[in-house]
Amino acid sequence: IDKTGFMSISLAAVLVHEAGHFIAMRILKIKPREISLSLRGVLIVSPGVPTDVGRLIVAGAGPAANIITGVLSFALGFNTVGYVHFIVAVYNLLMIKGLDGGEIVSALMNICGYGEKRWIPLIVSYVSIGFLITAGTSILLFYGNVSLILLGIYLLFLTFIFSPPNHINLFALLLAFLITALLLL
Repeated sequence: IDKTGFMSISLAAVLVHEAGHFIAMRILKIKPREISLSLRGVLIVSPGVPTDVGRLIVAGAGPAANIITGVLSFALGFNTVGYVHFIVAVYNLLMIKGLDGGEIVSALMNICGYGEKRWIPLIVSYVSIGFLITAGTSILLFYGNVSLILLGIYLLFLTFIFSPPNHINLFALLLAFLITALLLL
């Protein structure tokens, strides 16, 4: 049993996040087909969002709900609640395929006319993961905490699951690690 209340706060933050997506879908008159739990977390599955602007709104609504709730929590003095909501928002805004940030990048690519270049969001995902693993390695070496490196490895695993390996995916992975290495020099 969690005597700190942290798990309850975390569950509430996830529910607020998903409610943000759900409310955006209802405003856009998109009916969810199912709500499920997967390796990526809670998923609200719909038959499809009609436009890229709609995809952008729906993807951004979850983190926006967490940010608004976090700000209100800090204003009311519930700092732990505020921190948890900000962590959920930042995690979901990571530009990684399968998370809201990856969906936002993909929608923006389509809006800007680069939708046919499907490898660009993959490179963005892998560079983001590369930074997480690099930062996680530094934190592990200096503080002995493995959390960030494990998160990076988990997200790399998810990216491979949801983007099955093919020549474009492997090219994107190689290019992303080269970019990450050059940025770190």
